[in-house]
Amino acid sequence: MFIQKIASHEIKGAWEVDIKQLFFDPNSSQHVRELSDTFIHNPNYRAPYYYEKLFWNGTRALGYLGFVVGGVVDGTSLYREYQQSVASGNFDNTKREASRIGGGWTSAMTLGSSAAMAGAEFCALVAPPIGPAACAFAMGTAGSVLGYMGGGLAGTVLFDESHKTSRYDVSNSSAAFFASRSEHAEISDSFRFDNSTQPRQV
Repeated sequence: MFIQKIASHEIKGAWEVDIKQLFFDPNSSQHVRELSDTFIHNPNYRAPYYYEKLFWNGTRALGYLGFVVGGVVDGTSLYREYQQSVASGNFDNTKREASRIGGGWTSAMTLGSSAAMAGAEFCALVAPPIGPAACAFAMGTAGSVLGYMGGGLAGTVLFDESHKTSRYDVSNSSAAFFASRSEHAEISDSFRFDNSTQPRQV
């Protein structure tokens, strides 16, 4: 059964047909048709899923744009923290910001790509042909945002906990050092006191 209506942009083109007569009699109605080697392309032709592919490329471009914008924003934030560290002499805030950015980007890329692939596979079954691109863009964006927030929070918490632990170790070692010195001083004082109280033999 033939399709009742074909749009002009759905026709890729046509082969040129050569019509030849079987006999040299000009009154003969018997002709033969042969296809030539010339293919005439339709300038208005649009490949299948043309608009879907155009939408897919558009969403990819938006994703790359978001990647660049996010990198610029986080790079600016890290540079500001570095300037404060140079002014104060303490680089803990720069390290903390770097930990947040690293954790955020790692989680964003991992969760975002996984969510985009899952969305594309699911929507390919329920809403083809434009569904996979739309679902990949929506779920990939949501996964990237959630991954960035969660990974950034995890990186900050890990840095704070490790920093607290290092401070605790330093304070404990310092306390133990001063305690040992004070104990040594008390022992020395008691030893001098015991020696001073002993009677001298003549």
